[in-house]
Amino acid sequence: MIKNDLEQLTASEARVELASGRLTSQSLVAACLARIADRDQAVAAWAHIDADRALAAARASDALRSSGKSMPALSGIPVGIKDIIDTSDYPTELGSVVFAGRRPSAGPGRPAFDGRGPAAVAAACSGMVHRVAIRVCQVWR
Repeated sequence: MIKNDLEQLTASEARVELASGRLTSQSLVAACLARIADRDQAVAAWAHIDADRALAAARASDALRSSGKSMPALSGIPVGIKDIIDTSDYPTELGSVVFAGRRPSAGPGRPAFDGRGPAAVAAACSGMVHRVAIRVCQVWR
């Protein structure tokens, strides 16, 4: 049974509801985006968010699911990627102003997470979540 607050579903619960057809990825992602809009000013969890991209991924997931094709485990489930993982879609700033706007490129030895490829398992990537800024460690003798 679906909870009243869709953004409170676990990934496992959402997967069951999506597979049963009782829930669409678009409605799940929209509920999560609404919660982010409501709370992120106080929480400041998101470094970058792209609602349009997340909703487009949700629509694509819903279309694929309705075609009857086999679905990857996280297909259509909104996710946030930690701001230490290089991605092809968002800046990876490592929680530091030193790396503001950094956009890593994929290449030999530097694979970037691609929200469209198998590494993403067709999840609806909503954006990048903050991490604690890089810390400099001092060795005390």
